[in-house]
Amino acid sequence: EMAAASGISVFWVQTTLLILVALAAVVAFRMVGVLLAMAMLVGPAATATLLANRLPWIMLMAAILGIVATVVGLYISFHLGFATGPSIALTAVAFFVLAFFGSAYRSDYRRESPRISQK
Repeated sequence: EMAAASGISVFWVQTTLLILVALAAVVAFRMVGVLLAMAMLVGPAATATLLANRLPWIMLMAAILGIVATVVGLYISFHLGFATGPSIALTAVAFFVLAFFGSAYRSDYRRESPRISQK
């Protein structure tokens, strides 16, 4: 809506974004395999969606979470002798699980208790 109001062609922006994501997925599948590619495409984005509300912040957080998951997964792989791909994928999933339960806890904590009206 905002792009259309600004005079930007929404169709072309969406098409370009879709093509870029498809290219990234195809290249990633060929380079690192399906498991790691899917984990790194979905995991950081889903985690960032739980932590932020605005799209620019979600995109920035997803990129940062992807980098951190990669570095932590490589560290775990190197020091504990695990396979690299699954270590990175499990790290991304662990970040999501932490964010999921953290956001559920945060929403429960913020929720006000129902008030009983007294007449």
